[in-house]
Amino acid sequence: MKIYYTLIKDKILSFINFIKNVWLFRKALTDFHWWAYQPLFQFMNTGINEMVDGIESKGSEIKSTKMKKVAKMRRACEILQNHIDDSYVTIAENILGKRYDYELKFIRLEDSPGLFGVEDGLTEEQRDHNHEVFLKSRELEVKEWEEFCEIIKGQGDFFEQDEWEEKFDGSGLKNWWN
Repeated sequence: MKIYYTLIKDKILSFINFIKNVWLFRKALTDFHWWAYQPLFQFMNTGINEMVDGIESKGSEIKSTKMKKVAKMRRACEILQNHIDDSYVTIAENILGKRYDYELKFIRLEDSPGLFGVEDGLTEEQRDHNHEVFLKSRELEVKEWEEFCEIIKGQGDFFEQDEWEEKFDGSGLKNWWN
């Protein structure tokens, strides 16, 4: 009888956990399509945020290594959020200055009746500035993505036990457990 009680109790607890997870990941679940990568970032961001909150508040690990993990996990979430929000142009604008706004105007081409050209009304300097902002945003995006991959990958080989606390930098998804 006790075995049946344990099995039923485990099934009920698993079902409750399932419902909690559906609620927790509802945004990513709603947005998920086989062709979209953004919801995968949402899944990771939500999961890592939940994990870091638990490790920070309830974790039993020694503080020095725990806080290194927390810092790396929060940085990973920050990078994921930048990708989710597609905020790299805004970040680049904060560094280089705002982009110049423009309205496209369609103008008739004099030498080709029935055809139109596009004019943006920007000076060459304004166009160059906008181009620099977009180049900087792409540079930042690539740099942060490489940083994210390094955070997830971790340091590689483990150290001797007596060096662990000193040399561990908090990175490595496989190290993010309590």
